[in-house]
Amino acid sequence: MSLVLQNNIFKVSITDYDPDGNLTSDKNKNITSILYNHLNMPTKITVTGSNAGTLDYVYTADGIKLQ
Repeated sequence: MSLVLQNNIFKVSITDYDPDGNLTSDKNKNITSILYNHLNMPTKITVTGSNAGTLDYVYTADGIKLQ
């Protein structure tokens, strides 16, 4: 948790990280979870709120994003 100044207003930034330092959630941006593969690249991002849904990413074996 950290304190962020935005437009002269302090907001509490609530973010979570895994042991590898990857962002796993960001409550301020309605990101409820981010899953990573063995290369620490995001494979699924789940969002709530007005833009609710999931983003799925697929990579080649050498880490090139396909979709």
